[in-house]
Amino acid sequence: MSRKVSKRKLKAELKEKRKKQIVSLVLAFLMVISLVGIFFGDTSMGAQDFRYEGHRFEMVQNQFGETFFRTRINREDVLFYALPQDALRLRTEGSLAQVINNAQQFTFSTDEDPFLSQPVDEIRFGLLQYANKPSSIASLESNSTLPTITCADATVQHPVFEIIIANQTDIVAHDTGCVQIAVRQIDLRVLRDRFLFTTLGIIEE
Repeated sequence: MSRKVSKRKLKAELKEKRKKQIVSLVLAFLMVISLVGIFFGDTSMGAQDFRYEGHRFEMVQNQFGETFFRTRINREDVLFYALPQDALRLRTEGSLAQVINNAQQFTFSTDEDPFLSQPVDEIRFGLLQYANKPSSIASLESNSTLPTITCADATVQHPVFEIIIANQTDIVAHDTGCVQIAVRQIDLRVLRDRFLFTTLGIIEE
């Protein structure tokens, strides 16, 4: 009698153990999925679609609540902070596209305002990723630890982008390879998109 009881008890314990293992696996799977969603996921916002010159942009939101505009270029998803029509509102003189297309490499020279660091890095990364053109950073300040480079050093093959924080946004592109940019803090992300839209050929000048 005791043997039958012990066998039943053993079976019950094994069954309970299996249940716990299954529950643990399911929980682990859900945790992994949630982490992936936090870092890489975005959520479509339904019918929030926009079009520009044959390109479709879908409004999406990541797990942190940040909103982006997503489109596909050469079968790859590309995210922007703004739409092309918003980037075109930045006042521009000359052809930014011509400067980018004629160049072999670039130098970004700033007044070293800390607000410029991230957007300039994003612009440089975009030019390298989508145009395969490298760039370097420099300073407009003579007492900087960075090389001091200005538009006086610009050439068509090696343009110089002078970027400073200002009260209004203006982009002035010269055919000598000099591009002078004054940008408001609130326009920094749009400036990054203006470069990428131009590099990808979405905005044509």
